[in-house]
Amino acid sequence: MARRVLVGLLLLALLGPLFARPLMAAAECPSPDQDICALMIRMSPAEKVGQLFLVTFTGTNTGPDSDIYKLIHNSHVGGVVLLSSNGNIAPDTNTPGAVVSLTNSLQSIAYQTSIEPTPAPAPNELPSAPPAPFIPLFIAIDHEGDGFPYTRIRNGLTPVPNNMAIGATWTITHAETVGRIVGQELSALGINMLLGPSLDVLDNPHPEGPGDLGTRTFGGDPYWVSVMGQAYIKGVHLGSEGRMAVVAKHFPGHGGSDRRTDEEVATVTKSLEQLKQIELAPFFAVTGGAEEPAQVADALLTSHIRYRGFQGNIRASTLPISFDQAAFSLLMSLPQFASWRQLGGVVVSDSLGVGAVKRFYDPSGKDFPNQVVARDAFLAGNDLLILSEFYKPGQANRQRQTIEETIDFFRRRYEEDTAFRTRVDQSLARILALKKKLYGPPGKTGGWALEQTQRGDPRDKVNLSQSLNAIFEIAQDAVTLISPPLEELTNRVPRPPVRDDYIVIFTDVREAAQCPPPRCQMRPLIARTALEKAILALRASSGEVDPSHIRSFSFADLQQFLGAPPSPTPTPSPTPTESPEATPSPEATSLPEVTPTPTTAAQVAEWLNRADWIIFAMLDIVPEVPESSVVKTFLAQRPDLAGAKKVIVLAFNAPYYLDATETSKVAAYYGLYSKVGPFVDVAVRALFREITPRGASPVSIRSLGYDLTVQTQPDPGQVIALSVGTIESGGLATPSPEVLKIGTTLRLRAGPILDHNGHIVPDGTVAQFRRSYPAEGLELPPLTATTRRGIAEVDLPLDHVGQLEISVSAEPATRSIKLQITIPQSGTPPAVATVAPPPATPTPTPVPPTETPTPTPPSPTPTASPTPQPTPALSAGNAGPVSLGSLLVVLVGLGLVGAGSFWWGRHGGASLVGAIRLLLLSWLGGLIGYNYFALGLPGAEVLAESWGAWSVVALAWSGAVAALGGYMLLARLRVRTSNRRERTRG
Repeated sequence: MARRVLVGLLLLALLGPLFARPLMAAAECPSPDQDICALMIRMSPAEKVGQLFLVTFTGTNTGPDSDIYKLIHNSHVGGVVLLSSNGNIAPDTNTPGAVVSLTNSLQSIAYQTSIEPTPAPAPNELPSAPPAPFIPLFIAIDHEGDGFPYTRIRNGLTPVPNNMAIGATWTITHAETVGRIVGQELSALGINMLLGPSLDVLDNPHPEGPGDLGTRTFGGDPYWVSVMGQAYIKGVHLGSEGRMAVVAKHFPGHGGSDRRTDEEVATVTKSLEQLKQIELAPFFAVTGGAEEPAQVADALLTSHIRYRGFQGNIRASTLPISFDQAAFSLLMSLPQFASWRQLGGVVVSDSLGVGAVKRFYDPSGKDFPNQVVARDAFLAGNDLLILSEFYKPGQANRQRQTIEETIDFFRRRYEEDTAFRTRVDQSLARILALKKKLYGPPGKTGGWALEQTQRGDPRDKVNLSQSLNAIFEIAQDAVTLISPPLEELTNRVPRPPVRDDYIVIFTDVREAAQCPPPRCQMRPLIARTALEKAILALRASSGEVDPSHIRSFSFADLQQFLGAPPSPTPTPSPTPTESPEATPSPEATSLPEVTPTPTTAAQVAEWLNRADWIIFAMLDIVPEVPESSVVKTFLAQRPDLAGAKKVIVLAFNAPYYLDATETSKVAAYYGLYSKVGPFVDVAVRALFREITPRGASPVSIRSLGYDLTVQTQPDPGQVIALSVGTIESGGLATPSPEVLKIGTTLRLRAGPILDHNGHIVPDGTVAQFRRSYPAEGLELPPLTATTRRGIAEVDLPLDHVGQLEISVSAEPATRSIKLQITIPQSGTPPAVATVAPPPATPTPTPVPPTETPTPTPPSPTPTASPTPQPTPALSAGNAGPVSLGSLLVVLVGLGLVGAGSFWWGRHGGASLVGAIRLLLLSWLGGLIGYNYFALGLPGAEVLAESWGAWSVVALAWSGAVAALGGYMLLARLRVRTSNRRERTRG
């Protein structure tokens, strides 16, 4: 018996280490999910810490000798980030198919690693634990829209617009539509993590600054960025059928940054309370504040940005939020984030190898403490760490070794440091829970099946014709007439171009490649002839334009004409077909690319002199591209040409790069916001008046006096609808007479309340319900409510007999329908009546420019946004023909009359004061006559028709003479009166 016990103890001592780790892990598992705990028990320390990392790699080679194979196989990384700049995206031929092949191969490496047989132990060694079950990789990518530079896959997929183009529609369903397209197409390629959308609030654009977000944001109002972000995320989840993790960025907000945060850590002076009002509001909306599960972001991506005055002390600054444990913990303790975090919300760091991080840790640029950087980011609160550009200075070819060293450093800390191990297990549980959300519960083996990650032919999921129609509708709703106001357009541009007109087009031609050249060919972001081709495709067949009357140049050509050296950007190479970004529309016919002949300043000059129309296709203005500012240069240097032609500016980027003086020199300034094909098509249709611009800028344009804060306030010209109903019906059902009695509580419902652009006001707009009993002269305190989706509701207790009048206001909108609720003492039954407010002071309504025909391509889907009521423009009376010349003649004449009056007074015996009085009196009479005519008072128009331009002069001189005559007559009357008094006394 003793021998058996001794043998048992010996076996337990030998085999105990094999079971100690699983038993300990089961006891300490940080997740309530048994599937997650079972996975974690079977994972080695190396496999656990490897899941914390998303890595980048070069090329598409996934063979055993490749860096990415070794990182997946040996270091057990949790995922990868695909970058076109790293050559992960194949050349233009069948790009989607090549991406599917790459993602399938990456997942296969992880799977093969999980099923490799455990090597036999050497003599006198214990057998090693079996490998963990197959855990799918995260395969992440940016896909912000608008082509280069923030859309990594630019061929073979739908050319979706950027966030600002969506925001300019003010239509929430458009954001969901784009999200659905992105989710469906990327998921079909085997991508399961979207690094986006950006939820930054651009409340104060600074176009001259290097850190301006431009079109990467939905707008400058926190409410609209919130609802657009919710809809976009919901669309991605629905389009991917729940197989795409959405990582909202750039937490806690880049909107106030004054520099590019990948190049230098920006410092923003804002307190936490200020951040709650603006920057954090959209992130609240997609975490704990989301209205439905599909709107919830799966993860947040932290940014390398620091704050001064974060906790109130203006002299204290945080570390970059991605590395500051105290600041990050304070943010995560906010109720919206705390509840989201408890439900498994994952936090992803921004790239830890960018220049901003390297300069922050070593301003000299000589070293990069990779292990310290990764450790600090992890301990700050990030669960997943993106290791991109993660190498020491001058050692880009050793990125894999640097990543391996960092992961091994984490493994050693996991084995040695209990607190670090606990922190790793917490993050690992969140990461595995997110993968379970994407792929469902693990199988019987404890892991997932390879088939769940593999994708087939993506053409089954990518329906370009259908999605292009949807993008075309978005483009129609986004196009904005920035200047002039729509009612003034016909005065500036009475008609669109016709066949006999000459049109010269200047385009900001910049080039980019799908992957690093020479593997991929350089292509223009907007082709030099893109607008010209769109015009010909839409108008040439009907004879509305003459192809020989249209000529296209680049911005560099115009800069050469103006005398400045062009930038070294190469001329676009001729290609047999245009890229998707340059395709004008779903139905436009593609024309063969013609090899451009060398342009000269003389050719530009010839076409500028000949042209009736000068059209500029602008992108953003950046110092790296000197010719990007050539529109400003042209308007400043050549006012002779700008003033004699119809100058049209089409902004295919942010709408705030021209100032008020420059805008005053152009006939029309349109905002398109995006440069993808359907937006080029819509630009041409707007130019030819086929569609009426109905978008509005979602950001402030300070130089033009367009303040988004004012624009999103209630429009004072509207009449706010007001209704009353029962609480049970949510205020929708009109109460029956038997309900209208003392003690009943009704619900008042006001709205939708619209802003100056005709869209619903942001949530939280204050509305006041005014109550009174006019018959008794009793005014009750107003009831206050805030809007939600443009509607304000408040409960109204009936506690008084009589006729109660109710109206509503939302400053500065004060006019509304009036409700009259009558509760008599006896006899007549109770009643509810509505009374419309008296009409506003009538003013002439501007005549619409022209009746625009409905475009032939896909008809736009009606949006839920209410149609704005046009605010009547103020109009002065009809003035006479007053000009600077007539004013000068009047002044000269009054000077002569005044001088004559002074001379006559002095020689007639008047004192000096009396003579000056005569001079001033003549001037006063003359000016009264002048102003009478200039203001168009009764009779001025008849006089103008009879005397023409001399009428104002005659009336002014007559006024002066009349004033003198009146004075003389009054003086004589005084003398006669005085004489009579003398006689009476005598």
